[in-house]
Amino acid sequence: MDPISLSLGGVAAAVIGKATEAAGSRLGEGASSAVGRLVDWLRARFRDREDDAGAGALAKVENVGDSPRLLSELAAAIDRHAADPAFRGGLQRLIDEIDAAGRRAGAGPITQMVAGDGNVVAAQLTDSEIHVTRADPPPGARGSA
Repeated sequence: MDPISLSLGGVAAAVIGKATEAAGSRLGEGASSAVGRLVDWLRARFRDREDDAGAGALAKVENVGDSPRLLSELAAAIDRHAADPAFRGGLQRLIDEIDAAGRRAGAGPITQMVAGDGNVVAAQLTDSEIHVTRADPPPGARGSA
């Protein structure tokens, strides 16, 4: 089996496709999200480079979302410009910003209500702390009446 290689254009296209699918509408156009900034940035770069095919591929992904064929077209359009160090650097900066924002969003506290015997099962957690607070000790626990 050959290893899978994913280009920077492939990463950007996948992020945009998933975000569009989740949002259910167009991204960008002044959106404050990191993905919105990526869409606005790509739209401007395609326009500045007079890349109508790239702009069209971006618009299709914005409207349709997570279509493998459309995502491949967008990835190819992005990759056509990725040889330019300025384009590649700007794109990488935005992808890194999206990655950091995603990690921050996933790092918030998780609250769980416990009932019954008070056993908490948490699997596949890394770099996490679990704190369990119980208002009333269960019957028969030490210190209960």
